[in-house]
Amino acid sequence: MQAGANSFASWNTKGGWAGRQVVAIDRWYPRSKRCSCCGHILGRLPLEVRSWTCPECATEHDRDVNAAINIKAAGLAVLALGENVSGMGQVSVSCPR
Repeated sequence: MQAGANSFASWNTKGGWAGRQVVAIDRWYPRSKRCSCCGHILGRLPLEVRSWTCPECATEHDRDVNAAINIKAAGLAVLALGENVSGMGQVSVSCPR
């Protein structure tokens, strides 16, 4: 068994203890560089860039907060659709400002 699979099994166990469901998303899902408001995906976002402004909707993002929002949305999509999401292409979402 690979380390990643073993780690996921551990998360599943701990999630079950807490009454939660653990969902895996695609490892290459563009969680940091996808705008959580309009879905625009930046071509490149170096690791040292900690905040950025979406060129499409002008929303300012903290890299980690934006990634957390996108990871939650991807996990909820997996639960709702019963399949993994690739994160490629635009999505229609509303963004409170």
